[in-house]
Amino acid sequence: MLTLTYLVLSAGLIAWPRQEGSGRFLQGVLLGLGLLVLTSWHSAFILLGLTYFGQWDLHQRVVPARLFDGWCLVIAATTPELHWAVAASWLLGLGVLSLATAGMGSADLLAITVLALGLNLTDSLLLVLAACLFGLAHYLQRSGSVPLLFHLHLAYLLLALITPH
Repeated sequence: MLTLTYLVLSAGLIAWPRQEGSGRFLQGVLLGLGLLVLTSWHSAFILLGLTYFGQWDLHQRVVPARLFDGWCLVIAATTPELHWAVAASWLLGLGVLSLATAGMGSADLLAITVLALGLNLTDSLLLVLAACLFGLAHYLQRSGSVPLLFHLHLAYLLLALITPH
């Protein structure tokens, strides 16, 4: 039932009206990879949200704030094993860095914090490291702003593939 629901929602995300050249194929590939790491309703909701908001970030460099905030609240409320200290550390550390440099958007900060809420310290460090490395590769190919939510999605998939369930 979980896989079927995920597939139906994935098809809906791909068919959702959007601007031209918005990467339906890439979105389909990422959603398909999500099938390999699908373990719970919680992980399905994370993957669907990261795919949707990652595509927004990749193409527009902004995300719909209310929808994104609602997604973050649902993720935080449904996280089965909470790691408050890890999430608070990311929020505080990245919040100060974001204010000092004005380089990171609030959506990136919230997404990292919400995902870290469900990860231990080692996994959260790997997640952010992988997202930053993917972002660096993106920046080296196309200088300018880096869509970190998109790269956070890639890192989450990679982390889910390499860590045991």
